[in-house]
Amino acid sequence: MIKVATEAAQVLIAKAYEADQGHVLARWDELDAGAQGKLLATLKEIDFQQLQHLIARCVKGSSGRKMGIARPEPVEPLSPPRDDGERAALRSIGQQALSRGEIAVVMAAGMRGSRIGLAGPEGLCPVGPISQKPLYQLHAEQVAAINRRFRTETPFFVMTSAETDEATQEFFKANHFFTLPPRSVTFLRQPRLPLVDRRGKIVMTSGSEIAMAPNGHGGAFLLLTAEEQLERLRARGVKHVFYHQVNNPFVHIADPLFVGQHLWSDGEVSARCVRKEEPDERVGVFVRRGGQIAVIEYSELSDAMRQARREDGEGLRFNQGNIAVHLLSLEFLERAAREDLAPPYHLAKERVPYLDRKGRRVQPAVSNCVRFECDIFDVFPLAKKVSLFEADRAEEFYPVNTPRGPCSPEEVQRAMSERYAAWLARAGAAIPREDGGAPRGIYEISPLFARDAEELEEKLDAAAFVPGDSLYLE
Repeated sequence: MIKVATEAAQVLIAKAYEADQGHVLARWDELDAGAQGKLLATLKEIDFQQLQHLIARCVKGSSGRKMGIARPEPVEPLSPPRDDGERAALRSIGQQALSRGEIAVVMAAGMRGSRIGLAGPEGLCPVGPISQKPLYQLHAEQVAAINRRFRTETPFFVMTSAETDEATQEFFKANHFFTLPPRSVTFLRQPRLPLVDRRGKIVMTSGSEIAMAPNGHGGAFLLLTAEEQLERLRARGVKHVFYHQVNNPFVHIADPLFVGQHLWSDGEVSARCVRKEEPDERVGVFVRRGGQIAVIEYSELSDAMRQARREDGEGLRFNQGNIAVHLLSLEFLERAAREDLAPPYHLAKERVPYLDRKGRRVQPAVSNCVRFECDIFDVFPLAKKVSLFEADRAEEFYPVNTPRGPCSPEEVQRAMSERYAAWLARAGAAIPREDGGAPRGIYEISPLFARDAEELEEKLDAAAFVPGDSLYLE
């Protein structure tokens, strides 16, 4: 075994050998001091005991999701408010919880923007139709608007990754946290795990570099159930945590109606869903399996499930799409910590360059390894009660996830402008229309002016509204 100067480094090297991963040090003597330090720093990230367990279960054992053998059945969301009075009552419940500072916000922001043609974090993608504000700013301003309206200080957790952490923190600091108190913003770096080949061996991309990948958005749940974060939430008086993903600029963060529904349902977890209308829409679906609500990812849906129609012919049988908007009670997070509850890991195929046994760099033509990841929705079956509520797709879901076409930055900006025009029309403003009915002009309403149509109605003087080619309210 390699001998090194410090005891700490020697322990790391010993752990690699004990886990039968000593090949990661095969070129140690060829590395300079800087490269050796880099390799040791990566080894320090790895929990080799956990890695051995994952290899034994997922690579050499069964690689499927441990969802049980029960056949999935469709699930329907709970009934929406029956009338304006019930809606107002639920909103009031949510507003009271917000004003008491009982809601924290967690934003998953570990993805790079490469899939939408952007260098750097996905959260830097500009989506404001007029302002060109990036995703990070729109979400942070929603939290700032909550603070202003409810005279509170909402804890805001931003889950980054090794690839996005530095740029994300720099962006927030350079923009003075978008008026948020810096003490209320916590950056949580998502853990990474090594990629392994079909034999369970860690993949090396160079003599000093291990192929590493974030552990999936289930990492947010694992971070939140760490005692340090639980204590932080308790100290702030938080009772529920709102979770969302950065690439959906339509998300209504800590929507008072959704918060009120969650509290009314008295469940450990609540989730928003949208009605899936096309079989090939790339969203997972909520199902009931063995009496529990779960999610089946789009990639894991069989053709039969994707295409299945309801008996009455009115739409898809599995039609409740997961939009990654959840509320989790602090009691559930604390119980998960006590009982060691966690989302299970599963495999995802990857194609990455690697060093062969002779030290040659190989660019594979097909998938050559797997990464371990876990999903936050896989904790739903662990909850005592999960409540599902349907959202208005046009109001709450249009993610940015492609460089061109639907869900591209350009199309998302167009959809956002139409959404704001609908808010203005609802508030009594006269919106000029094209022959086809689309609003003429470009519209944008900052969250700092109004977070939803209801708040806009309270603030807008429709009689004084003068339409034009563009309108920006802040």
